[in-house]
Amino acid sequence: DGFRDLLAEAGVTYLVADWTRRDPDISRFMEGFGRAGVPLYVHFDADGEARVLPQVLTLAALRDAFTD
Repeated sequence: DGFRDLLAEAGVTYLVADWTRRDPDISRFMEGFGRAGVPLYVHFDADGEARVLPQVLTLAALRDAFTD
C-alpha cells in the first residue's frame, strides 16, 4: 500500500526488467552491479548516480532513497 503514491510523489519512473529468459542485456546490467541474480533494485537519482537498494524493500527505505 502506498507504493504507487510514493512513486508519483517523488516523480520516479518505475521500470521492470523480466529476466525469466536470461536476457543478455539484463545480465550485463546486473553484472555491472556485481550481481548474478534477482531481485536487484537500483535507484538512479536526478544526476544519473545509481544506488543499489536492499532486496527487501519497505516504503521507508524507498522514501529515504528517493529523498537522498
